[in-house]
Amino acid sequence: MNCTRADWPYVHQTKSHPLYKNSVPSKVVVTCESQTAFLSCDQGSIKVLSANYGRTDRQTCSAGRPYNQLSNVRCTQSTSLRVVAIRCDGKTSCSIVAGNAAFTDPCYGTYKYLTVSYKCVAPPPPSPRVPSKVVVTCESQTAFLSCAEADDDTNISPSQTPQFTTALLTPVVYVTDSTPASERLPDTHSLLSTASETITVNV
Repeated sequence: MNCTRADWPYVHQTKSHPLYKNSVPSKVVVTCESQTAFLSCDQGSIKVLSANYGRTDRQTCSAGRPYNQLSNVRCTQSTSLRVVAIRCDGKTSCSIVAGNAAFTDPCYGTYKYLTVSYKCVAPPPPSPRVPSKVVVTCESQTAFLSCAEADDDTNISPSQTPQFTTALLTPVVYVTDSTPASERLPDTHSLLSTASETITVNV
């Protein structure tokens, strides 16, 4: 591949292997030294697969360069992947300059280029919301907090100790029927208003 400077940076998109029809194709961006590499995803976010700042052949980014700047084809920088991943992973687009400032110089005197392989991945699903529960207990009374199995919670009666279960999908507030409004905590009313279920426990 003997390209002129105007042809770079070079972007190549590979095809999914026929044995893996649902696999996500990867993209390869090659950027000459001192130029800016651009990575982007129309859908999903960037996941960097591999990267190298250096030189592994004499053809890439070779236009107008003397032989002594192209002869070292064993020029690699082991930290390249980490540098690009920190800059780009999880984003829909990013840019990074292919230069010694970002990667340090792995081979002095060699004209280098940055090769990055990446794919676009779907964002992870949102974490499930954990319901909260509130217990309001008057002075000198005993507050009971516990977690029970889902089946145990279906038979709670006012005469039983209130049981908390992770199977409930909405916040629950337990109060005693003898709790006057004037003795409730300052935020009791707001807690009750946000709870979708209130259970009164007789004491």
